[in-house]
Formats: sequence, structure tokens, C-alpha cells
Amino acid sequence: DTLFSASSDTTIIIWNISDISKIERISILKEHTGWVKSLCVTTDDQKLISGSFDKTINVYEIYNK
Repeated sequence: DTLFSASSDTTIIIWNISDISKIERISILKEHTGWVKSLCVTTDDQKLISGSFDKTINVYEIYNK
């Protein structure tokens, strides 16, 4: 199980939450230059879309293992 968090520090963090007693950070995405305001996962769970105050939208491929 995966959780995505967005932050005013311009990052997106990907978390592994499959074991709630041992939550692990998987990766940090640093593509935006402004506050990441929104995140969305496509209905097929294949892409993560982020929107930022830097006036950009980024699309990331999600690789489920």
C-alpha cells in the first residue's frame, strides 16, 4: 500500500504504508519549484498527477511492485 504526500517545501513524498507499525519513506520527488497544492492518482492506479503554485502540472508513472 502506498501513500503520497504533498508539501509547501515543493516536494512529494511516497510512503510505504503496508505495515502501519513500520511506515517507510520510499522516495522524494523534487520536480516542482513551488508549493505542491494537489495530488491525484488515475483510476487505473498507473499515474500520479501533481499541481503546484509554480503553475505546472506533472505526471509521474507509478510502478507497483
